[in-house]
Amino acid sequence: MDQVCESRGQLLIIACIALIYCRLFLCISGVHIVQRMYGCEWDDEAGEVTGFNHFGYDGEDYLVLDLKTDTWIAPKRQALIIKMKWDHERSLYQKDKDYITQECPQWLKKYVNYGRSSLMRKVHSEDVEL
Repeated sequence: MDQVCESRGQLLIIACIALIYCRLFLCISGVHIVQRMYGCEWDDEAGEVTGFNHFGYDGEDYLVLDLKTDTWIAPKRQALIIKMKWDHERSLYQKDKDYITQECPQWLKKYVNYGRSSLMRKVHSEDVEL
């Protein structure tokens, strides 16, 4: 599993976080929760787009991508090993950043506009059945 974790494939990131965490802290058997939350927010009035990429473990922040410093933040010392590795993988960081700052906002704006046009559509009263 360690060699697989080296590649940081998107499908295995969460499993690797759990594995490393358990090795460092001798996990108690049972159920553990690993969560990834990523996406973007668009303020259409200010024209600002912000993005996020967070990993959590058992309900607590584990790793957070900081787009201002171009680094990962490790709120827990258990995440420092992964943070140091990921900070040096610039091509993967750039891929995450491009998605969060470019691709995600494009899709978000598209769907907001679809919703807006649907909500603003006028329907004649004779077309409505009650």
